[in-house]
Amino acid sequence: MAWDASFKNFLKRFIDADIATEIDVPTANLRLDFQIKNTGKLPSPFSFAKQTILGEFKSERDSFAVNDIYKGLAKTYLHIATSDMENAVTLLFVIGGKNIPPQVTDRFQLTQLKPGIALIQHHIHTIIVELDHMEYDDRNMFLGIFAAKPIRKQVIAKALREKESFITSYSYFLYKDEVVEVAEAENIEIDPRALSIRAAVESIGLARVIEEVGLARVIEEVGLARVIEEVGPAKIVEEIGIEALVSQLTTEQKKQIAKMLTPQENK
Repeated sequence: MAWDASFKNFLKRFIDADIATEIDVPTANLRLDFQIKNTGKLPSPFSFAKQTILGEFKSERDSFAVNDIYKGLAKTYLHIATSDMENAVTLLFVIGGKNIPPQVTDRFQLTQLKPGIALIQHHIHTIIVELDHMEYDDRNMFLGIFAAKPIRKQVIAKALREKESFITSYSYFLYKDEVVEVAEAENIEIDPRALSIRAAVESIGLARVIEEVGLARVIEEVGLARVIEEVGPAKIVEEIGIEALVSQLTTEQKKQIAKMLTPQENK
């Protein structure tokens, strides 16, 4: 789902740590959504975890019940079965747009570590994070995009005011109508086409978007430096041809690319 992929992209963007997604579980045809190495400097709620975080994300479109916890525990047991890290692992459930259901609180003994962050008393260190009730600050505010509408609208408004392109464009990808609504309330002018392009770049990649809207338009929205860094001139030429590359560049973009490709003399 788009929400799952987006959540993982947000983690990689805003968490300064070793992060892997779509983790294959040894000896089983199963996957965990993400793995994070806790550096000791992570924001809440990740700061409550042990050295290795094995995570499952549940968006507002997903269900979350007792069975999901058992599945997560089974995956975690299988994951650590071939390693010696049992006491250094936290199983972390992140749920957005919903509360912990009564069946879960009835089945498991929960301890509130902080608002919206509950510890399950179990052999495996297990934490459930309710994004709708968590306390936010500048370091973890990005998580609010996956919470209920009142919370994510605050995050969208802040991103619009501060011209934060990643959150703004991704929000447009996930919640188009809400971004338009917030922009009108904040009296901020937005360019829906530009937002759509940037959102597409973040979600499906530069190469595919270039095929759809053209290289010059993508460079205009995300910047030449990023296109060169992620795709590279050789790859662009390979995919669309040198003539197409030249024809789609503006005069200024041609100058920039020439400068970037010209070897600098050692001083």
